Amino acid sequence: YALGVILFELLTDRLPFMDDTPTKVVLRHLHDPVPDPREVAPYRNIPDRLAEITMKALTKDRNARFQNADEMKAALLELRDGVRRQAQGTECASCGAMNPSGVRFCGQCGTSILPPAPASSDSDERITNQNLSARETAETRASLGRIYGPRDLLEREEPLAWLRREFEELERGARWLDIQGEQGVGRTSLLRAFAAESEAAGAIVLIAGSEERVAPMPYETIAHVLASCEGVARDELRAHLGSIQMSAIARAGADELFEPRALLGFQRRSRAGAVAALVAELLYRDGDVRRRLLVIDDFAELDGLSQEVIQILRQFSFSTPLLIVTAGAPTNTAVDGRFALEGIAFAPAISARFGPKVGKYILGDGSRRYLPLYLTQLAHYLEHVDEGDEVPVRLAELILRRAGFLSPKALRVFQAAAILGRSGSMNALSKIVDEAELGQLVRVLECEAWLSVEGNRYRIVHPFVAELIEASIPSEARRELHDRAFGVLAEGGASPEHLAEHAYRGKNQMLALLHLERTGDAARLRGDYRGAIHAYRRADEIARRKVLELVDPVMESASLTFSQKLAEALLAAGELLSAEGILREALDRLGPSDPKRARFLLSIGRVLIARGRLREATRYLRMVLELVAGVDPELEARVQVEIAQLRLNSGDPGAAVLALRRSLSLFEEHGFAEEERMALLIQLAWAEWKAGQSSAELTIERIKALAAESGDPLSLGEVELLRGQMVQASGGDASGAYRSAASFFAKAGDIRALNPSEIAVA
Repeated sequence: YALGVILFELLTDRLPFMDDTPTKVVLRHLHDPVPDPREVAPYRNIPDRLAEITMKALTKDRNARFQNADEMKAALLELRDGVRRQAQGTECASCGAMNPSGVRFCGQCGTSILPPAPASSDSDERITNQNLSARETAETRASLGRIYGPRDLLEREEPLAWLRREFEELERGARWLDIQGEQGVGRTSLLRAFAAESEAAGAIVLIAGSEERVAPMPYETIAHVLASCEGVARDELRAHLGSIQMSAIARAGADELFEPRALLGFQRRSRAGAVAALVAELLYRDGDVRRRLLVIDDFAELDGLSQEVIQILRQFSFSTPLLIVTAGAPTNTAVDGRFALEGIAFAPAISARFGPKVGKYILGDGSRRYLPLYLTQLAHYLEHVDEGDEVPVRLAELILRRAGFLSPKALRVFQAAAILGRSGSMNALSKIVDEAELGQLVRVLECEAWLSVEGNRYRIVHPFVAELIEASIPSEARRELHDRAFGVLAEGGASPEHLAEHAYRGKNQMLALLHLERTGDAARLRGDYRGAIHAYRRADEIARRKVLELVDPVMESASLTFSQKLAEALLAAGELLSAEGILREALDRLGPSDPKRARFLLSIGRVLIARGRLREATRYLRMVLELVAGVDPELEARVQVEIAQLRLNSGDPGAAVLALRRSLSLFEEHGFAEEERMALLIQLAWAEWKAGQSSAELTIERIKALAAESGDPLSLGEVELLRGQMVQASGGDASGAYRSAASFFAKAGDIRALNPSEIAVA
């Protein structure tokens, strides 16, 4: 059954049963009929026999499924052999090696073995730098303008009407809408059309998205939003923000934008809330009461901190409406509304838009929907083939067949550009491909509408095209290109995120481990747990692969280290089930006397506390204490902190005080990090007050003295917050203490500064 689920997802790019909660998913597995993969993804032309094998594996009656692995394997082998009998080999023109039918590159030498373009009655249609000038005619440019230029959207009135209605009905505050749909369905075009329409109607419109899909920088998208909002260049934004008046929380957000760092303490929360406050303040700084529209494309590709800012903005209470419209937010992201965009059915307008050639290849009965990207690529493809020739029905195959019309040199330049990402600098590209005629070859690609060039930067026409071209490069050549990209970018002072990405995709896996760990650790220090999860997961993947290849105890130790770091990042991000699963699997790999065992047991205990399984958590923490008491003071101190949290959750603050005092004595005796000692003192003061102990006042005075000495506004805010709670509990007026707490939190960049009247509840 599980293999059937995997096979279904491989065939359709989605799971057989999806719903809002795990419980609902389970119920659908139990009761819903098995969907036919041919109906879920008709555009993939799934063979009938393969669909039948999948559905047999997923049938509700276990006796009707394959009864063992051998039985299922036999069915798959029979299907494979049948396909092989129908296939014919293709000889490589370069080295003469025979390759299976359908393979796009020679397995021996890596040369493209796509079918050549059919001969044209006019001339050779293969585009080269020698005949480029002939292609750059007014007719060609007009054709490209018709395909890629400004145009009305086909069959998009329904989503546009939905967006208009939501915007018009929004009277105040923020609302977040998301457009879903597969790549190439036209989400970006829809967003731009709505933005243009809204701006024409008088709204203030800001548009942004991930400028770099390879490895986005922290707050990259938010910085572009603010630069657009203020009317300054991106590289001038820091100086500009330093020259204008703003609130304390917004000033902290401006600092965070350029030098991200998490709030101090055990949790290390990000300061994305302060950046959200900065965005909100600048959006309405001019006092203009017009509606605001914030459009964010490719939301899932944004860095984790930019995503967090957008999520926090939605919670603000603006007096003037703010509509946030994104494309491609993950389905588990809480938004106010979603619209699923589909391909377009046949209409006479398609022929008018893309030309009569395209219309001849489109089913006219509306039985199939076409991705706009497919129609665009088809229009270009048909410029190179004779009328009536068969064309690929799959988008990926169409793009690769069309790329095969490029000369080998132009194709190599295109592949190198895809390696650098959807966009990149021409300087970096020139160092990677080392082509004397680079400028001319780039003009070929621009003429063929594969990319556009502005100044010193290029941009590939669509992210799916960039990903597909990179994936089509033979693996060895692809890794070599990533190694070259790493060297070029390292010389140019590229970000750690960019270097880690290219190292991961290159040949030197040890170098990749080093950079991925650095990137993950840096992400944790700024509170970006999505970024940390991404880096640690990749590092763990590499280490595990090396263990299997080399049976290397060093790699086994590295894999365990990355497993724990990954689990801790998942815990901080609230992904508790995943964190627990990783930790328990790693614990099974450790021997009973392994010194790492205590740390994994502690991490499992922390996850169990977060999941509310207090009795089981107690058992794990006791196991840790037995292993580390008197042996590892740092770990013992951390165990006592978790025991204190456990006692507080169980309603026993007195026992929590004892655990925290023990932890504090260990920290002070062995000189651990100062920020952790401050966090401990704050927890101790809270526990002492909850336990009714007068020592809470002494602890508070100690915190104030240490915080004033170190200039720590966050700890001073925590003290004022606690004082407010104490005054309120005794029936006094706590508003002054809460306002003071809000002031300190604002300086620290803590989002709690924005709700001083509700700060006690928060």
